[in-house]
Amino acid sequence: MMPLEAALNAKSNELEEIRYAIDQHSIYVETDVRGTITDVNNRFCEVSGFEREELLGKNHRILNSGLHPQSFWQHMYRTVAKGEVWRGDICNLSKLGEPYWVTTTIIPKKSSEGKVIGYRALRTEITEKVRQRQALEATLDKQKDMFAVIGHELRTPVATISMITEDESRSDREKLAQIKEISENLLHVLEDLRIVVSPGRALESKTVTDDPIKIVTRAVSPLSQLAHVNEMQLSLDMKKTGGRKFVLNGQALRQSVTNLVKNALIHSGGTEVCVSFNYETDAHKVTRAILRVEDDGKGIPEHLQERVFAAFGRGETTEDGSGLGLFIVKQISEMLSGELSYSQSTLGGACFELSFPMTPAVSEELPSPILPTYSLSGVRVLLAEDDRLLRMLTETMLTKEGASVLSFENGQLALDAFEPEKFDLVITDLMMPEMNGHELTTAIRALSSKTIIVAVTAAVMGQETTRFMQEGADFVLPKPLSTKTLTAALTEIMHRRSHN
Repeated sequence: MMPLEAALNAKSNELEEIRYAIDQHSIYVETDVRGTITDVNNRFCEVSGFEREELLGKNHRILNSGLHPQSFWQHMYRTVAKGEVWRGDICNLSKLGEPYWVTTTIIPKKSSEGKVIGYRALRTEITEKVRQRQALEATLDKQKDMFAVIGHELRTPVATISMITEDESRSDREKLAQIKEISENLLHVLEDLRIVVSPGRALESKTVTDDPIKIVTRAVSPLSQLAHVNEMQLSLDMKKTGGRKFVLNGQALRQSVTNLVKNALIHSGGTEVCVSFNYETDAHKVTRAILRVEDDGKGIPEHLQERVFAAFGRGETTEDGSGLGLFIVKQISEMLSGELSYSQSTLGGACFELSFPMTPAVSEELPSPILPTYSLSGVRVLLAEDDRLLRMLTETMLTKEGASVLSFENGQLALDAFEPEKFDLVITDLMMPEMNGHELTTAIRALSSKTIIVAVTAAVMGQETTRFMQEGADFVLPKPLSTKTLTAALTEIMHRRSHN
C-alpha cells in the first residue's frame, strides 16, 4: 500500500471514529436551504421518536412545537442565510406530541463559490435542564410574591403602631388594645406563610373528638366584629343540631372557616355572608362534612376562576390582604382528602364549598381525662434569649407565675451556668450568638435526661420542630411565648413522661 493511500485510509478511519463519537452524544441533521431534511443520525431518531424514513424529504417544520414566536425563526434564518453560525435553545415536538428542548448550533454549508447550499445542525438534548430552570424560576417568582407580602404585612402594622403611639387623642388602654389586635393579625399572617411553605408540616395536628357544629360556631364568633366594621350581615345556617361528635382535625376546620369567612367579608363587596354546615352519610356509611360560605357580592369573573386557589392570587380586589386565604383552604382540603370548589351562590355572589370525610365518634367512648394543669410556681428556669426586650418580658412573665429565672443572652453563657440539680426547665431561643438553640439543646440533653427543655422559635417557615425534637427538646413553641401555651406544653410533657 502506498504511503499516500495508507494516510488516506487512516484519515478516513479517524473521521469515522469522530462521526461515531458525535452520533453517540449529539443530535445531527442536515437540510437544504429550504429546510428539507436530507440526513439525520440515529440519535436524532431516538430523541424525536421518528424513523429515518419518516424524516428524510420532510421539512424541518415537522418538529415545530409552536412555542417560539415568528420573530425567533426569522432571526435564525436571517443569520444562517448570511452564512453565519447560529446558536440557541429550541423547543421541538416529538412524534408523540411531547415537547423536548435542544441546545442547537447551525452551521451553513457553502459551495466552492461561497454560496450557502444547505445547513448542518448539532444539538444536545437539555429537556431536564430546562425543566429544572423553569421550576427554579417558578420558585423565585413565588418567593418574590411572598417577600412582597411579607414586606407589606410587616410594614403596614409597624407603621400603624407608630401612628398609634403618637396619637395623643387615644388613651393608653385604647392604644394597647389596638396594638394587641395588630400583633395578633400579624401572627396569623406568619402562620399563613408557614402553610404556604410547608403545608403538610404546618397543618400537622392531632385529631380531636368534638362536635363540628360547635367548632364552626366558635370559629365564626370572633369574626362578627369584622362583619360589623364592614357593615355586613354574618349569619349561620346549621342544617343539623349540634351534639353529635366526630373524630376530625379541629384545627383544620377552624382555619378553613376563618379563611373562607374573612375572604368573603373583606373581598366580596357584598352586604351578606352566610355560613352553613351539614353532614351526610352515603350508602357505604362514609360521613362527609359539607361547609359552605356564600355571599351576595360581585362573585369571581370567569377568567379569574382558574387561579382562584393559587397562592398570592388576589383577583380584582382593591382591599388589603395577603392573597393566601383560599390557597390555604385548598391545601387543607387536600390534606383532609376532601374537595374545595367554587360556584355561583344563590345569593348572587360567590359560594365556596369544602367537603371532607369524618368519622362518627363511638358512643361508648369514654371522655378524655382532664389533665392537671402544670403550675410554674417554684419552677427553676434557665432562659437563653438574645433579644434584650424579649428576655426581659419573658423573665417578668415567668416570675409573675412564681418561677425563679436565671437568664442569659446566648447559649454558651446558659450552658456554662447549667447544672442538672439547679434547674427544672430550660427555655431556649433558636438563633443566638456564640451558641445557638440547637447546640444548647444537644449539650444540655447530654448532661441531663430529666431536665425539661422547651425550644422557642420565630422560624415558623422552617423545619425547626423536627430538628429540635431530634436533638432532645421536649416541646417546641412558636414566638411569642405566653403563659397559656407554656403551661399547656408542660402539662403535656409531664403527662407523656408519666406514661413512659
